Amino acid sequence: MDGMSQAKETSNLMYIGNEKLLKDFQVHLENQGASLKTQKDYLNDVKNYLNWLWEKKVYSPDEITFITINKFRDERLEKTSPATVNRNLTALRKFYDCLGKPELVSRVKLKFVEEVKPAPKSLTLEEWDLLDRVAERQADKDKFLSISILRIMRYAGLRVGEVCSLDLPDLECNTRRGNVRILRGKGLKARDVPLSKEVCEVLSLYLEHRKLLAERWERKSLLMGKPSDEHTRWPNGRVFLSQRGGFTANGLYRLVNHIGSLAKIKKIHPHVLRHTFAKSLVDPKRYGLRQDAAPLSAIKQLMGHASIQTTGIYLLHSEEDLERIINGK
Repeated sequence: MDGMSQAKETSNLMYIGNEKLLKDFQVHLENQGASLKTQKDYLNDVKNYLNWLWEKKVYSPDEITFITINKFRDERLEKTSPATVNRNLTALRKFYDCLGKPELVSRVKLKFVEEVKPAPKSLTLEEWDLLDRVAERQADKDKFLSISILRIMRYAGLRVGEVCSLDLPDLECNTRRGNVRILRGKGLKARDVPLSKEVCEVLSLYLEHRKLLAERWERKSLLMGKPSDEHTRWPNGRVFLSQRGGFTANGLYRLVNHIGSLAKIKKIHPHVLRHTFAKSLVDPKRYGLRQDAAPLSAIKQLMGHASIQTTGIYLLHSEEDLERIINGK
């Protein structure tokens, strides 16, 4: 076999081996309760790392040392931000755990890059009021879908994946008060979050339409001669439905971006609403609320954070906050 043929065969074997490693890693992340976004990010990180090893002609785990990882880190730092590099390194740590090679993980001492974390972006009171009014004007058209999703994220702090996977039995709601149980939170942690009047008054109206949607989906399934999608059923299906069935993360991003563009609010995404919920608990006066700041431990519980350090990022001030403080506003 000539050199070119041997290189091609080695390349094919590496590709097949890497694909299996990535599939095993995905199952490992799923079992750990990682969100779909985290799975996607970590898989992409590890795929880039495996490609980089191939380019460096490192074909065996036995050849990998802390020098290899440090070189990978340094090259990544030339191309991307410290935050992304830190995520890359976290993905590699989990990847080697998945391989069942703790001795390799301990041998490869990952040195994390220091970074200055900015305060999470949140909406001002004026921006939220504008966004809410625009969503309210869509209510006749979308039967309170947009405003229900925006408000449950803004006033209950749900993550994108939690909104999409929310089932009807997880919800208790009348026109004035309610509760939502998150059964599939990050890291498979469950939590209960009370629902405010602002959420319940629009969610109750949406749920009336949601019941009619279930009947419509059932009739459509009967005409097509197949069982209805379990996500569309009543009273055990998903809370929020799109035109194709259960809501996806991409669908939720598009909805929030659409309302944001109508409100002429730039760079808005669903997580900003979750950040706004947390910020309103840390700094209620900023949102026109006559109440004291909530204890950090309570915010941690409501947000479903694993660590109080994660919750602490909401104590940081954004550039807008600092400007407001300096100007005495």
